[in-house]
Amino acid sequence: MTYLKNDPEGPGFFIQSQTAGGPALYVHVDPASLTPSPAVGNVVSMTITDMGTTGGQRRALAVSGVVVNSTGFNVGSLVQDATAVDLVAQLDAHESELVTVSGSIASAQGTAGTGFRAYQITTTGVAAPSNAFRLRMPDTVGSALGTIAAGCSFTATATPLWRFNTDAQVQVWQTSELSITNCPSAGAARLAVNEFNTNIANGCDIIELRVVTGGDLSGYTVQAGGPTAPVLTFPSFNVAKNDFILVHTGTGTNMVSCGGAASGTVVPTNETTAKTDVPPATAPANSDSAWDFWTGAGGLTNTTNIVLVADNLGAVQDAVAWWDGAATSVNSTTTGLMAIANGGTTPQWVDVNGNAAVTSPVASYTDAAVSGAAGNTRTGDSAQRPSDADTNRKADWGVAAPTWGALNAGQSILP
Repeated sequence: MTYLKNDPEGPGFFIQSQTAGGPALYVHVDPASLTPSPAVGNVVSMTITDMGTTGGQRRALAVSGVVVNSTGFNVGSLVQDATAVDLVAQLDAHESELVTVSGSIASAQGTAGTGFRAYQITTTGVAAPSNAFRLRMPDTVGSALGTIAAGCSFTATATPLWRFNTDAQVQVWQTSELSITNCPSAGAARLAVNEFNTNIANGCDIIELRVVTGGDLSGYTVQAGGPTAPVLTFPSFNVAKNDFILVHTGTGTNMVSCGGAASGTVVPTNETTAKTDVPPATAPANSDSAWDFWTGAGGLTNTTNIVLVADNLGAVQDAVAWWDGAATSVNSTTTGLMAIANGGTTPQWVDVNGNAAVTSPVASYTDAAVSGAAGNTRTGDSAQRPSDADTNRKADWGVAAPTWGALNAGQSILP
């Protein structure tokens, strides 16, 4: 037995042959239910009475006749340094085996199942960042570790390799298993979510950000429930106080209906030099008074959703929770985003009593979330701030005619 786990997905343990390189297997059985109770380093024999596959992972679901043949085996001798291994391509060969992996954090925090967070990573074995290769941990572990952001170095030591379908996940369950070093400094810019509409037809949704403090936005992210997470990671470019940024969704095939093109399927170039880089004559949804960015991905979830913006270290600067007025449940992505929004020292979305908002029961979420009849075109009503107030709650928000790339009614230029 190489590892015992107990996390939001339930207790279990791992077994591996007595040689580095496996094979290994996850046993989804509560160790406390077995006699004798398993311990790391036990050499055991048992009968597996039920097998299954969950999320692509082969696992034993029931065992019997557990016998401890010896104790004190050095499981450290089974650990492989997999830093130079392409763990995505060789996932089947390394699943559930003890590995140590070092590399770089390559994305902002994302969701990875209820109670978990994950970050895209790169190593010498997997050089291109993607959701197919991530560092995953329980939210409690991530919160205890503090800053984890794109650009940080990491080492995950002696943990079983997890998977979700074809995605390889370097999993840690305890803070002692993960070292985070060499993180970049936080950027000086500060952004606020100022207006959005997640209900526009054909996936042509828009999020407007207002610049509260100017600076370089390199590594800043916009996150929301939808086809990609995060929705957008900004490149290096400078913004000034009182600037506006419009984040547009829409795939190439929907460019005309989304206002990203007068014709054709080419996603517009993002504006990083001037707000007029791509004028409305080329992309009708663009505004010459705002920096326009296009994600090239489909639209956002409208039933329940959280829109948030985070700095280059992943610290959430602003968030807003939304529901369509009809939803009877809260989707898991919204639950994960709420955990991100309220995971720092200052909750970025609170209920009417000023407490960090929750997503369960659904009535608690809907009581705390903004709602209203958002229009299904970009000229239809949007959710927006009717003043400069920011108390991180639904009282800051309303639904009105859109003012993309400009101050909302009731707002004034920040001094």
